[in-house]
Amino acid sequence: MEVAGQIRSGGHLREIDGVRGAAVLMVVLLHAMFGIMTSDFSIPAAQPILSAFFGGAGVDLFFVLSGFLIGGILIDHKRASNYFKIFWIRRATRILPVYLLLMATYLVAKNVGQASDAAWFHAFLMQDPLPIWTYLTFTQNYFMAAADSGSARWIGITWSLAVEEQFYLVFPFVVYFLRTRTVLIIAATCIAGAPALRSYLWANYGFYTGYFPTPARADGLMFGVIAAYAIRSQFLAFIGKNRIYFDIAASVGAYVLIWKTAAIGLSASFSLRSAIFCYLIIRIFITDGLFRAFLRTQFMVYMGTISYSFYMYHQAINGLFHGWALNQVPKIENWAGVGVGVAVLLTAAVLAMISTEFYEKPIRNFGRRFKYAISEDDHRSGADLQDGIKVTA
Repeated sequence: MEVAGQIRSGGHLREIDGVRGAAVLMVVLLHAMFGIMTSDFSIPAAQPILSAFFGGAGVDLFFVLSGFLIGGILIDHKRASNYFKIFWIRRATRILPVYLLLMATYLVAKNVGQASDAAWFHAFLMQDPLPIWTYLTFTQNYFMAAADSGSARWIGITWSLAVEEQFYLVFPFVVYFLRTRTVLIIAATCIAGAPALRSYLWANYGFYTGYFPTPARADGLMFGVIAAYAIRSQFLAFIGKNRIYFDIAASVGAYVLIWKTAAIGLSASFSLRSAIFCYLIIRIFITDGLFRAFLRTQFMVYMGTISYSFYMYHQAINGLFHGWALNQVPKIENWAGVGVGVAVLLTAAVLAMISTEFYEKPIRNFGRRFKYAISEDDHRSGADLQDGIKVTA
């Protein structure tokens, strides 16, 4: 509980940046390294662990973290007279600059590359392109699901942004107009319904059809929302007193994910992974130790700082580097492929560092100039910052 006291003054939690860092590393290492190794070059003994915590786990963690952070922001400021306006202005200044830059580079590459006869370019970076308006309206995830395709990999990564943008559009109304109990019932319903929907879509259609739609991924977001409510309630003290039991349950869950996924099914494993991530985020607010120490290391915090642009840029660089260097789509079948993978990671990280510092931060700081309007009564009652907990998104 000590960390809750630490941030009652409105301080920034470095551990949350560390969680972001963990999420982005899971994604980029999957796409640029572990997830593209051929069977004769991979490490069989490591596959269960890699599948459990790199096979899409980074996106799950991003969803849980988004639900936690955005849920918290909405809970803390629902009494603000400019609640909707400020929330959406700040989200726009956070999300749109990098998103629109990636769209622009895609359009340039698509037009320049039309005359290219490089098979790798069309088979990966421009594979199954969607109309640009689907990306500009943040509806591409549904069109990708309908086509059962990952779309053009240059911008296919943005499907998860579409899920989050739809969450940003709808959930402010849920928090603002409904009681806490009703919001939690909705969250629990989504957590129960999402794996059932995934299972149905996978059984009757295709993998991407069940992977991309927002309702099929709502469990991760809602686990984050539950975590946001938990740290602002007496339930946090209950978890703290029974931490050992929750730790054991999380450990058993991790064991199931690594070794017994077949026993619960793939869809349920997504929900279990999100539940574990939910608890790990809550655990930051319970006790200190090696877990929090790792998350607040300089490396993890910095990875979290550049995580958004690192996530958005890495697949385009991945496709280009493998194509230019090895004349193929991203694939690691020898040490030359490993070298290209390392070059992809380093280049994407450097570009993300430059983007974060000189492009994103000035726009984000402009967005932060817009403040939530809290009444004096709310300031005195503390209703604007329930328990004073503030974690920046």
